[in-house]
Amino acid sequence: MSAEQKKRVHLCLASIALKQWEKAIASGLVPLSYQETVTGTLQDVEELLPAEALVCIVEKTDPTSISARFLEPTCASGDEDWHLADEPMYAYLTIYNAFQKYALGKDIDDWMIVNQALSSLGTPTDETHSVFEMALNEAA
Repeated sequence: MSAEQKKRVHLCLASIALKQWEKAIASGLVPLSYQETVTGTLQDVEELLPAEALVCIVEKTDPTSISARFLEPTCASGDEDWHLADEPMYAYLTIYNAFQKYALGKDIDDWMIVNQALSSLGTPTDETHSVFEMALNEAA
């Protein structure tokens, strides 16, 4: 598979992950604020940041602002200050890693993006396989 085909697969899967993220936001599964333990400050989560990151990749706009805005919530997730259920966490990470790879040119493993996107769908089902098949067909 060429680099461009891989990118199309990743963007298709990231778009599906974005839908999962938006569904989790709408159903209240994503805490939209958290307390940062080092400073004790209350941080708000930018619920539109993943969508803006995908737009940045597709439209090839300047990634500087988005990159800076990802720093705190990504660290907070790793520090366990911002607790997410598995599916929204994987959706967020799918988009974050696609952004890192395609907007910032970082060396992110192709399969990590695929695995995170599929994990954002929850327990593997026939739908999971259909989503992956659709992404592969879109790249062809």
